[in-house]
Amino acid sequence: FTFEAEEQCDTWLDFAGWGKGCAFLNGFNLGRYWEIGPQKRLYIPGPLVKKGKNEIILFETDGKAPGEITLTDKPDIG
Repeated sequence: FTFEAEEQCDTWLDFAGWGKGCAFLNGFNLGRYWEIGPQKRLYIPGPLVKKGKNEIILFETDGKAPGEITLTDKPDIG
């Protein structure tokens, strides 16, 4: 997945609908996710977000890839 950023700012990756795996932003490992929780979003520190084009890779191990991701400015860590 790719997205454009106008500025560097903290954000959260919502992995609702995904099963279990690892998330990467611009080659940086953000961490693991699992649908059973307790965490529902992964924190993305602002300095990791580049102005312009950014790439997110989700390595999904359970095969539950809905084909879309959501970035939000609100945490929901369970």
